[in-house]
Amino acid sequence: MRFNIVYISCFFGVVGIVGILGFYSVTSYIARANAPIPVKLDPNIGVRTYVTEFFTDNNAQAMLPIIKCESEFKHYNDDGTTLANREGSSAVGVAQILASQHPDPKIIYRYNKRFDTGLTVEDFDVTTLEGNIGYALILYEIRGTRDWECSKKV
Repeated sequence: MRFNIVYISCFFGVVGIVGILGFYSVTSYIARANAPIPVKLDPNIGVRTYVTEFFTDNNAQAMLPIIKCESEFKHYNDDGTTLANREGSSAVGVAQILASQHPDPKIIYRYNKRFDTGLTVEDFDVTTLEGNIGYALILYEIRGTRDWECSKKV
């Protein structure tokens, strides 16, 4: 009888250890399975659509081939920072606005006078997508497409 108790005790001891180890490996697996999976998303998803709709809605479709040539409809680098010109100019963003020269108060003044608006330089941060295309529209309305190098190519 003593022999059976020893075997039974050993059996339950082994089962207990295996059960504990199994429990931890199962919970470890579940924890790994439920862990967030790192996914690198393209920060420019939706930019082409947004820009196309913006310029189409503002009757400025002539800007679309220029923007395609200037930036391929990209406003952001892969790391999420604002796209900057690779050739060393201060051009930034999807419309490649020269940040060292724009927004120009004289151009905004002319736009305000022509369209009876009250915009200011502070209304345009050309490093943001909205500010970049918003100011690009103002440039287009006042000066046409001549401010973009790509206007000579398309």
